[in-house]
Amino acid sequence: EMVKDLMASTTKPVIAFTRVYDPLTEAGRDFQDETGLHYLQGLESTVRALNALWFFSSRRKRALPQMPKPAGRAEDTSGDGPGKALAAVDVTPPATSLAETPTEAVAAAEAMGFPVALKVVSPKITHKTEVGGVKLDLRNPADVEEAATSLWAALPDAEISGFLVQEMVVGVEMLVGARDDPLYGPMMVVGAGGILVELINDAAFRLLPLAEGDAEAMLGELKMARLLDGYRGAKAADKGALIQAIEGLAGYFLDHRPWLAEVEINPLMVLEAGNGVHAVDIRPVHRQE
Repeated sequence: EMVKDLMASTTKPVIAFTRVYDPLTEAGRDFQDETGLHYLQGLESTVRALNALWFFSSRRKRALPQMPKPAGRAEDTSGDGPGKALAAVDVTPPATSLAETPTEAVAAAEAMGFPVALKVVSPKITHKTEVGGVKLDLRNPADVEEAATSLWAALPDAEISGFLVQEMVVGVEMLVGARDDPLYGPMMVVGAGGILVELINDAAFRLLPLAEGDAEAMLGELKMARLLDGYRGAKAADKGALIQAIEGLAGYFLDHRPWLAEVEINPLMVLEAGNGVHAVDIRPVHRQE
């Protein structure tokens, strides 16, 4: 009767457990059925069960966001369209200029100001860093000309059409992407960017559309969170701008999912607090006809 009174006095789940495994007798099962006091065996199993109950409860309380109707345009999914569309939601690229020749690349770098990065432009190259198609921290005209000439010579089969000259930016490198998963539908990924994306396997996932607080919660799941908060004397990064960028890319993908199977920004450079973010490399992947 005391146990029945306890169970009736609260709406919270109440369980009994033991750290060891012991077969439950018939009397014990009758006691459990009559009182409603569930008896779990083993500390690990008990904690896992309570964690699963919390997980289920937290999801059940949250209303599922409705999938919005796509409101984008096909022209915003190719060329400079993604950069312009994302800039409209404060996911801005660094200053960038397109050059067709090494000479034009030098002129663009001088107009932009040093240091700069140089990237090949080719329909055959998706991941530029993997083929050595990126040169960083070029600090004078001679560096730019040498880099452009060497890239052209090193990639003879790449059908290079020119070069992107881009201002160098310094910050925390993040990966932010969205894709249409064949099993789960639209999904979002946030994680360590640059060359670390596959090396340290630090990523968080959510179904789209994002619910309120999802972007911030994803960052809290990452090892990278310590870098964003300022690590070993470094200044804190602009986490607010990063959250806004995650939400902005999510909205862009959902608006353009009739044309896009995937879109990825890697790296998304998160600058010091108050200075925003820069989408250094935006990679849209179109749906196959």
